[in-house]
Amino acid sequence: MSEGRDLLRVLLAVTETSPVERLWQSLVDQVADARAEVVTIIVSDDSWRRAASLPFTREFSRISGMPAAFNHHRAEQVRADAAGRARQRLEHLAEDSQVEIRFEILSEEEDARVGTVVKVERDILIAPSALEGKPLFARLARRHRKVVLVEVDND
Repeated sequence: MSEGRDLLRVLLAVTETSPVERLWQSLVDQVADARAEVVTIIVSDDSWRRAASLPFTREFSRISGMPAAFNHHRAEQVRADAAGRARQRLEHLAEDSQVEIRFEILSEEEDARVGTVVKVERDILIAPSALEGKPLFARLARRHRKVVLVEVDND
């Protein structure tokens, strides 16, 4: 019975450009020796989709230098690739620990979907400071007892 109370519920929010190692270290510091259930939300950048909606947006090949239209399909590929790299880095960091992590992907504009992704209130939210002013962050923060912002460069 006491085992359930010792379980910390943690939500780790990362962006495609977050310093994943720094966020993971913050998670490790917060969890310490407790058992933890970690849900990771990868917040994807909507600028790819917005760029694809503009008729003059082109992508240039690094090899040939030839331009190609940047469409919605390509924008989704770029988003998925960036989210996949963040996920791989986190899985690698979690490999040696006893922490199991689950992943969800949300875009910055999907703040209304937070309730379907985060179904139970969490004990701790760990997020990069770059998300602080976003509506998505406000919705996430309401569902947590403790919020830990990790300072990141806004470059």
